[in-house]
Amino acid sequence: MIAAAALATAACLGPDQHRCASGTDCPGGTCEAAGFCSFPGATCQEWGAGAGSLAGTCVIDGGVDAATIDGGLDAVAIDAIPIDAVDPDPDGDGVLTGVDNCPTVSNADQHDEDADGDGDLCDSCPHVVNASQGNVDGDDLGDACDPSPTDPRNQLLLFEPWSGSPSGVPGWTSHTGTWRVQDDGLELVQSTAVARLSRPLAVPPGATVIMRFVADVQNAVAISYLGPVGPVDFDGGTGDGCVLRYDGSTALYRAQITSPTGTSFTQIAAATSTPLVSFGFEYRRRGTEGTCVAELGGVGGTTTAGFTGQSAAVTRIGLLGRNTNSVLRYLIVYTD
Repeated sequence: MIAAAALATAACLGPDQHRCASGTDCPGGTCEAAGFCSFPGATCQEWGAGAGSLAGTCVIDGGVDAATIDGGLDAVAIDAIPIDAVDPDPDGDGVLTGVDNCPTVSNADQHDEDADGDGDLCDSCPHVVNASQGNVDGDDLGDACDPSPTDPRNQLLLFEPWSGSPSGVPGWTSHTGTWRVQDDGLELVQSTAVARLSRPLAVPPGATVIMRFVADVQNAVAISYLGPVGPVDFDGGTGDGCVLRYDGSTALYRAQITSPTGTSFTQIAAATSTPLVSFGFEYRRRGTEGTCVAELGGVGGTTTAGFTGQSAAVTRIGLLGRNTNSVLRYLIVYTD
């Protein structure tokens, strides 16, 4: 009878009626967080007359009235209205907002570098399979790829999957050489001249920046190299970093550390007659100290080499290559 009385008087109540600061202002009803009263109706808790255009409609209030919210998985009701009827799916991918890790862009319409079902735009580890999106510390990186999974300090600065068929390489400046996006990657066309590509990237002061990329080598002749650099001011020739170098005269693959003050080499493994299939690099830099870790898929072997580089902050990053036709599959840059 309370609901009937409330509805019967709704037409007579002005816009200031049924405003509330506490439950005592709503005899027989509930003071909602919006500052208006609601009352039990025939099928649900309804807004009072003071709620304007909402008056008489069901309150969807996130559990203020002890209703259960479950993300729409089994049609449990909120205030007697099935959540499946009200929970939106703005991207139309069939996954309701309450449980959609990418609620405004359909996962089905995104590039998915690691093929785990979570598109790159909202994947906390876009280069590592992590369908569950577990992320204990809640920072930019999920548990599957976070070097400090219980410390929320990691920032994802850039993920570049190089997908689609754009004109040129969007966001990057090609200083020399031929770089083009195709075959779900960034292809470097083989040339005897040194190829250089760069883009701006702001790195927080004092942070350790990590650049990691994976590439497939189509062809390599002496002397060839390919790898990332983290220069302060990339002018087409300088920068700290590490590249994979192939020396045909000795048939060795080496990790080449690049810096403005010189070059050092660390042998990784002896090459065979089979071309290197794929390799990855992780380049870390903090202040003036750098570390290069190479992971070879075609030859095998891992090495770490340290070096002293430039002292100023990183403001641009780049890629170097020469005498190799290779496809870079992705580049990810983050802080630790």
